[in-house]
Amino acid sequence: MNNRKPKKLKSGASIGVVAPASPCAKDKTEKYCRMLSSCGYNVVLGESVLCEYGYLSGKDDVRARDINSMFADKNIHAVFCLRGGYGCGRIVDKLDIELIAANPKIFLGFSDITVLHSIFNKFAHIITFHGPSVSNCEWGSDDFRYKECMRVLHGGSCCLQGGATYSLSDCQGEICGGNLTLVESLIGTEYEIDPCGKIIILEDVGEKNYAIDRKLNHLSQAGYFSECRAVIFGKFTEGDADIKSENLPLRRIIEDIVVPCGKPIITDIPFGHIQRNPTIPLGSYASITKNTLYIPPSVI
Repeated sequence: MNNRKPKKLKSGASIGVVAPASPCAKDKTEKYCRMLSSCGYNVVLGESVLCEYGYLSGKDDVRARDINSMFADKNIHAVFCLRGGYGCGRIVDKLDIELIAANPKIFLGFSDITVLHSIFNKFAHIITFHGPSVSNCEWGSDDFRYKECMRVLHGGSCCLQGGATYSLSDCQGEICGGNLTLVESLIGTEYEIDPCGKIIILEDVGEKNYAIDRKLNHLSQAGYFSECRAVIFGKFTEGDADIKSENLPLRRIIEDIVVPCGKPIITDIPFGHIQRNPTIPLGSYASITKNTLYIPPSVI
């Protein structure tokens, strides 16, 4: 089934901000929401945005209700996540998938939000956007994240070049994935990504190399790399193992675990927990040529 494109973002649109994962300091939240508003959008805050329940932005019912409400509200044109962190996995059974599917609109976020991207692509059959959260982008400035996000959400294409390649051949497929830790966490549940014939994108932050090794090995044993069309590796930041005798560079880990599957692989595509994090449509069809990932406009 082809995933549906949401309507493109327009000047003056109403953007609903939700916090489905971890909280953000109130002063920082207010600052970034003011910046987003100054770009010409009507910013509507969900209840979860100013809530706090330990490392979560409010209790599970509050965070899930916010998402359902923003999709149900005909006056909301796009839904942006405040930040990632932890907690999306706790609300998956509380989301109204039929309601979300009936009201396709731009949904933006990354990191822990990978869980929601997977669900919305798989069950609501809508294209979503792996890109900056509200609290980690200098909205309205020369920030690359802001400019690329708005270019894609207003109808632009996405074109990213990488570094080393393996078994490379031109191919096409639906884009899926996101944060490696979250992709792995869904294995064995009804919400896990179906990799068959798809281009998987993976990035992570704060993971030691041996932990990345373990996660990639799990994906390999679960058939992800044998069933997929291609694999795209983004940035893996702050993750060098401190046990030197057991350390392997990420390049070698990929060569040991993923390359033997014989699928086209591009490494070092610039996306993830980095300063220049672009916006990538998930659930959209993309093509690979040489070391370049190209995704046509994914809004209408």
